[in-house]
Amino acid sequence: MPAVPGKPPNPEAGPGRPDSVAVPALTVLLFLLTVLLFAPVTAWLVRQTLDHEQLVHALVILVLASAALVMEERGRLVYYGRFDRTASGALLASFGFLAAATALQSVWWVLPAFALALAAWGLFLLGPRVKRAVGSIAAAFIGYILLAASVTALDWPLRAMAGRYAQWLLEKLGFFTGLGLTPGGNPKLILQVDGYPFEVAAECNGFGLLGASLLLAVLLVAYRPMLWIDRALALAGAVMLATLFNLLRIVAICILAPSFPGHYWAMHEVVGNAFFWACLALVWGLGRGGRSFRF
Repeated sequence: MPAVPGKPPNPEAGPGRPDSVAVPALTVLLFLLTVLLFAPVTAWLVRQTLDHEQLVHALVILVLASAALVMEERGRLVYYGRFDRTASGALLASFGFLAAATALQSVWWVLPAFALALAAWGLFLLGPRVKRAVGSIAAAFIGYILLAASVTALDWPLRAMAGRYAQWLLEKLGFFTGLGLTPGGNPKLILQVDGYPFEVAAECNGFGLLGASLLLAVLLVAYRPMLWIDRALALAGAVMLATLFNLLRIVAICILAPSFPGHYWAMHEVVGNAFFWACLALVWGLGRGGRSFRF
């Protein structure tokens, strides 16, 4: 049968099959079912984000980078409004993983379930022409859920590592240092630098910078055409850059603090943000794979 004039055939549709089935009532039902099934994990994710400032920073970077990725695809952005085979398969797989999580009593199956549901509805809205961008955002969102699940467990190990490395570098620079815990039921990690005490608090552990760098790297390497070895190197580079820049941030604040006795917090924020955004700029270039965005 010849193609209808003005409507080229869709190569993704099988012979004699429609491109998709659009049933508004079924679409609404599927959306409500998705919201209901993922309401518990969504509520937990919101609580975790609001309770940890580092997760807020990572989420802001994820949203901004995702928006930039969508802008990269702006020439293809149209409202699709249908479940093609890819979107339908993603949603069915999402429900399958969620059923496995319930049957096996394992939260790890929720990660692909949530990401596939997000990808399915993204493809429903924007169609298969932007599936690479949608898939990249879904992959980064899995990373965000993993960060939310590990933020508490990694707090003290990251603090200890940041404190030890900062002490080592400051000693190499000629400063007299000491590192230890305060006594009591709520111990604090204190770094002494030439008699000045600095608390290595939760916001100093580098989790926010590490999380934001990793999410940005995952988003970019999943989207860009790169060899797998290059993807792995980009992710490893993001981790190393985040660790290095957090160390340099702590050391810079410790060195500059005596010069700003009345404006410590202002200096702290300026220096901290400068290293934060400088690191993300380098991760952006690393994950971009040498390619330029069109805008």
